[in-house]
Amino acid sequence: MISLDTKRFLRKKKFWIAIVSVIVVALVNFGYSGRGGGNHFDNLYQQAQANNEKLFMRYDSSYCIDEDTYVQVQRTLNGFVQDMEEAYKAKDWKQLNTVLKKQNLMLANAVYQVNKDSDQSKLYHAYFKQSDAIMEMVKQNDLDFPLNLDVVGNYQFLYSDLFAPEDFVDYQFSARFYDQLEKQDIGRMDYTTLDSTTVFIHFLRNMFPLLPIILVGILCYDALQEDRDSGVARILLSLPIKRVTYIRKKLATNMKSVLMVFLMPMLIISLGLDLFDHFHTLKAPILANVEGITSFQTLENSLDGLAKRNFEKEEFLGLTKYYPMPEYAKSPNPEFDFMELWQFVVLVLFMAVLVLMFMVLFHILCTVIFRNKMLALVVSLLVLLIASFLAQPSNVGLLYALVPFTFFNPVDILSGYTSYSYLNGILILSMYNIILYLLIVWLYNKKDIVS
Repeated sequence: MISLDTKRFLRKKKFWIAIVSVIVVALVNFGYSGRGGGNHFDNLYQQAQANNEKLFMRYDSSYCIDEDTYVQVQRTLNGFVQDMEEAYKAKDWKQLNTVLKKQNLMLANAVYQVNKDSDQSKLYHAYFKQSDAIMEMVKQNDLDFPLNLDVVGNYQFLYSDLFAPEDFVDYQFSARFYDQLEKQDIGRMDYTTLDSTTVFIHFLRNMFPLLPIILVGILCYDALQEDRDSGVARILLSLPIKRVTYIRKKLATNMKSVLMVFLMPMLIISLGLDLFDHFHTLKAPILANVEGITSFQTLENSLDGLAKRNFEKEEFLGLTKYYPMPEYAKSPNPEFDFMELWQFVVLVLFMAVLVLMFMVLFHILCTVIFRNKMLALVVSLLVLLIASFLAQPSNVGLLYALVPFTFFNPVDILSGYTSYSYLNGILILSMYNIILYLLIVWLYNKKDIVS
């Protein structure tokens, strides 16, 4: 049953204006994010060309491999070129994905062969976490071309850049990513892919926290003053009803309305897209800070170092944006791993609900403290906007791990674009929500609200 308060809220113009605003902003954002499919295909094709050049350099002559292996490698690489050209002419994402998988397997195999038994192999242990799985995939795809390690070792100064151990991370993640796309018969899956599942990620990544801060403020700024000015609060509180019951119902009404404003349009758009793609990418791989779901471990952050050296601050693999680790490489953090897309969406939606709850509670706290509703709105907006601006992904340190504003973008948190873990964010947001609720109840009981 819908409560009377909720029905009153649903009849307000601002509620429907907010829903329309979310739909319009979402559609504009999706149109911008999803455009340029041809350009993205060209970028992927160029990446495959670059991979082939890397492979030619690593297997450039019989200095590194014996003559028979050299012939096999050249035949394989020429096959890649032919497959790439066919894929490019047909704009065949799936065929290009297969080429990229095999290329990255060969690259990973070469790097692993050179470094697995080196004197510093223990230092590289973190880079080679998935080596067993990758070597098994190499054998299954008949790509196990042995290098002449004695020759490579004698000319290590020439080959150090070609077989850098940190590159294995990039190669193994890419190989596993494209392998999953191939097995699931998925074509395009890049940072801008838009379908019935990825709409939630695009919305939360691009719209949080700015749009929620503004719309939640507009929806909740008169949550208490309206009842006070109309005399409803005086009548209700003259009945045998506790103030805590009244304020709890007001909070519940506002929270339900806010969730409807943000989640209902996304669900409608998702179901509409499902008519075309049938949730085909539900189990697609997405790279994330999986360990952060159950751990408080803080990741090393290279964003400040990248900015100082004018390096690129972000790289992409599928839907995941990441900063390279170490700074001079292009590899994701070796602590990452893949999870299924539907799991990622559920987890970020759960954190998004906590973020929205925090904003609702904070706005209502301001309305309790300040009798003037416009003053309450201005104060709450300023605090949330300034705090969100200060809470940048490059932040590190204990202080930022203990404030809720750090976790206002759930996609950045779970994908590992910040230093802090998902579990850390869930607990911090939950703790602050409880504190805000208790503070609201305490102040509401103390202040003369109804006069």
